[in-house]
Amino acid sequence: CHNIHGHIIDQHTADMHRLFEELPRYRPDAKTIGVGDGANEIGMGSIPWEALHCRLEGEQAARVPCRIATDFNLLAGVSNWAAYALAQAACRLRGQADAIVWSDPRAQHQLIETLVAEAGAVDGMTGRRETTVDGLVMDDYLRIFSDIARLAAMR
Repeated sequence: CHNIHGHIIDQHTADMHRLFEELPRYRPDAKTIGVGDGANEIGMGSIPWEALHCRLEGEQAARVPCRIATDFNLLAGVSNWAAYALAQAACRLRGQADAIVWSDPRAQHQLIETLVAEAGAVDGMTGRRETTVDGLVMDDYLRIFSDIARLAAMR
């Protein structure tokens, strides 16, 4: 696994790709969903490598794109936004739109602060241990969470 800068991050990631590689063997009818924002996330293998490679800059561009494909792929400016929107939509369809308390902007802010302070999390774009997400300050990052929560609450 590589981050968007081409650095190997295997020591910080689980071998989740194995689930996607082995699933067809056990559940050939199962559908998979990828969520991404750059090129290095599971699911981006659904997009031709050349299309991803040409959008990346620097010598690492050839190493970054993930090769694991999914049946469906959600793309967003920040992958967390697409993942939370998907979770909210699923809960909404089940009549449980308020079930995902961690999509509340205040809860999300607290979660990120805790991950940075206690787990040593770093920003994926800057590589710095700070309360930002993909280079965005919290106000900008959380604005989308407010929109997601508002849309999920609509009747």
